[in-house]
Amino acid sequence: DSFEIRDVRSVEMQRGPLLAAIQFNIAGKSENFANINKRDADSVCNIIRYKIAECQSETTEGPTNVGADSDPVDQLERLAALHEQGMISADEFAMMKKKLMK
Repeated sequence: DSFEIRDVRSVEMQRGPLLAAIQFNIAGKSENFANINKRDADSVCNIIRYKIAECQSETTEGPTNVGADSDPVDQLERLAALHEQGMISADEFAMMKKKLMK
């Protein structure tokens, strides 16, 4: 099944001894993905959580706010960390930073 990021309510990761599993909670149902490298699963969960927050803030506050409920400095630090970890590109970082600065 396919689903839109705006339909994802939460994402959870279960770590095993060697591998991990990711569970997406999507509008009353869940989708599970198993046997994923733990580091990759952690990266995916972080990206999805960020995108969920971004979608929620765009829905409630408009597209210029990346996360209306947290401090802009915290948001910028979180974006910088995602960029340093290679989870978002330099272009994505610049675009999201510009949104925060408005």
